[in-house]
Amino acid sequence: MKLAAITAGMLTEDDQVSLAAGMEIVDGSLADRAVGARHRLHPLAAQAIREIYTEGGCDASSWYVSARGYGISAAQFVELVGFLYDIGGIRVRRRLPATARISRYRLRSLAQGMTPEWLPRRFPATWLGVCGAATRFMGTLVVCAGLLCLLVVILQGQSPRLISYVLLFLATMWVGIVAHEATHVLIIRKYGGSAVMLQRGLRLGVLHRPLSRKQELCSALLGPIAGVVVAALLSVIEHSRLLLFINAAVAVLQLLALLPGYGDGNILWKAIFK
Repeated sequence: MKLAAITAGMLTEDDQVSLAAGMEIVDGSLADRAVGARHRLHPLAAQAIREIYTEGGCDASSWYVSARGYGISAAQFVELVGFLYDIGGIRVRRRLPATARISRYRLRSLAQGMTPEWLPRRFPATWLGVCGAATRFMGTLVVCAGLLCLLVVILQGQSPRLISYVLLFLATMWVGIVAHEATHVLIIRKYGGSAVMLQRGLRLGVLHRPLSRKQELCSALLGPIAGVVVAALLSVIEHSRLLLFINAAVAVLQLLALLPGYGDGNILWKAIFK
């Protein structure tokens, strides 16, 4: 069975895998220096992770074979990879042919009602890192918007106005996301915490040291509010019905982060009902 099928699309045979920057094995635990966290590991899991705790890492196929040799089952290996994905603790270098195969696998998974896995990527909690994470996050939306514009152009002929509207929406969305995540980072830094940005598919967030309940609540509320304020300011600068509609849409998307099931929403609702 191919590795992509075994790992539900998380890895392919040709991938080069290594621990993400800032991760290291210390006394049988996986230490995350970026956020000051330590994850206790089963001895077999620690032994398997040491295989990729090298400068160049190793190819995913060899890692899987080594892990099985240590007595780790296929299901346990998938659980281990999933854990590293969740904390952004793994770095995967994938070539274009493998990327194309995984893209097809994800489409088949979506057609079958399954949620595909997306590669995690860490960014430093700096202005440049926040902008980079937001840009990568927007990549999928840009592709979808491009396909929509192409479809409209094919069906209705050239439509430069539509393309300009889509570009304006994407630019406003990007600015709102940067303001949202930068607010989280500034609040965490204010209270003396360290942080790192984690982007995974259409999920973007900040990993950080634990804060107090009041501080977590403050961060969860002010992030989306900052995105809404940016959208409102852009509406004030240029009085346009179209721009007002675009900024209203961006503001609604920012507020959706406060719903239960999302990062800010989870923190908010737990703080309210705890």
